[in-house]
Amino acid sequence: MLEPLILPAQQRDILALSLNPCIDVTIELRAFLRGETNQYEQLRRDIGGKGYNVAKAIIGLGGRCSLFGLNYTGSGSGLRQAARAAGLEARFMDVPGLLRMNIKLHERSGQTTVMTEFNHPGTPVDPSTAERVLNSLRPLLRRRLVLVMSGSLPPGLNRFTYREIAGQVRAKDGIVVLDSSGEPLMQALAARCDIMKPNRKELREVTGMPCDSLEGVTQAAKSLCRLGASLVLASLGEEGAVLTDGQDAWYAPNPRGVNALSLQGAGDAMTAVLAMAAAACPLGLTELGPLPALLQLAMAASQATIQLPGTTMAGRSETEAWIQRIEVHRLPL
Repeated sequence: MLEPLILPAQQRDILALSLNPCIDVTIELRAFLRGETNQYEQLRRDIGGKGYNVAKAIIGLGGRCSLFGLNYTGSGSGLRQAARAAGLEARFMDVPGLLRMNIKLHERSGQTTVMTEFNHPGTPVDPSTAERVLNSLRPLLRRRLVLVMSGSLPPGLNRFTYREIAGQVRAKDGIVVLDSSGEPLMQALAARCDIMKPNRKELREVTGMPCDSLEGVTQAAKSLCRLGASLVLASLGEEGAVLTDGQDAWYAPNPRGVNALSLQGAGDAMTAVLAMAAAACPLGLTELGPLPALLQLAMAASQATIQLPGTTMAGRSETEAWIQRIEVHRLPL
């Protein structure tokens, strides 16, 4: 049995970016009938977006995290109020327009839940916004920072934004944690992000390698390490997750017999644990603790989160209750 990982005291500040925040609308129903009138059982709204969720998770797990994001003034002060209520030290840059709305449709059948997502790309921003973002961020990019770049970019924001920000952070002895997709993910690779958290689809997209099998996922994740990443955690949905440093690789399946209440925020919880682990390394990622225990903790946070409604992120006590239920296996070299 693994000795559970206890994260040392935080030695670096963490800053999470939320450049395309949203309102997550979760709808629960028995079955979705296309082309017909559907009756839902529950509806819930949460302020969300991957960067915001990661920051909330870090606070809930006992860490310190600041947040920088865009605030769409047409939606009022809800984003600022939610960040304040979550205990986040947040700085927002106002832009015109409405906060996008993402719909998560949960179909429940017995102990099985299937989620269908309807995600909006975001309200377009003026092309000059990219320069304003960089100018606003520069004072926040202190030395030895852990920067979390998580989520998509809104239409109109320069596709090189993540790459430029990551380059600035790495030049100041910082650590960059990336969880994105599409063009922002492809461009950020050029900045040699230190830690990456792709899902299976994103891993296939960015590497061009087959990821249908566990071996395929492992080889694709290791290829990102050869491109400069120190650590890659590939989340595989109901199959669990793989963690590799390019040499060794570890696999954690989902615990058996678990009925998830929500399927949202699981990957964000993993990203939060990775960021906290990086922030506990004053001299760099060579000081990371045992990788199997790190994967176990990330999976525990993920499993604890999907037991909560909407995009509620699990706290420390909920996560610790799951640690011993997570099995970790070393994969063949």
